[in-house]
Amino acid sequence: MLIEAEACTVIDFDDSGFGWFMAEIANAVFFQAGTPAFAPALRAMVRGYQQVSHIPNTDLRMLDVMLFLRGAAVLGWIETRSETETAGQIAASVKQITLALAHHLLGDSEQPLGFRSDFELLRFPDR
Repeated sequence: MLIEAEACTVIDFDDSGFGWFMAEIANAVFFQAGTPAFAPALRAMVRGYQQVSHIPNTDLRMLDVMLFLRGAAVLGWIETRSETETAGQIAASVKQITLALAHHLLGDSEQPLGFRSDFELLRFPDR
C-alpha cells in the first residue's frame, strides 16, 4: 500500500520496485518478443530511459538475462495458476519465448524461427 497524507492506494507490487532499469525494460517488452512490436518497443524503452539517465553498455548487455528471468518468473506464475484462463492463454507463448532466450544465452545458433533477429538487438558494443 502507498500511503500519502489521507490517501491510501493498494498496488500490485509483484513486478515493480526500486531498482535496476534493465529488469523494468525486460518486464515491459517481454510479451512482444517474437512479434513485430518487439524491436520498436525495446528501442523506445531504452531511448526513454537514456533520456533520463545514462545506461552503460555493460548494463544493456544484461537485457537478455533479464528477459530470460522475466520468462522464468512468468512460467512460475503460470504453474501456480494453471487453472486460470489467463495462464492457459499465455502458457505456450511464454514457454516459446523463454526457451528461445535460453538458446540465445547458451549461444545456440539454432534459435526458434522469429527470435534470432529479435535477440540480435540485444548485442550492445563494449565501451
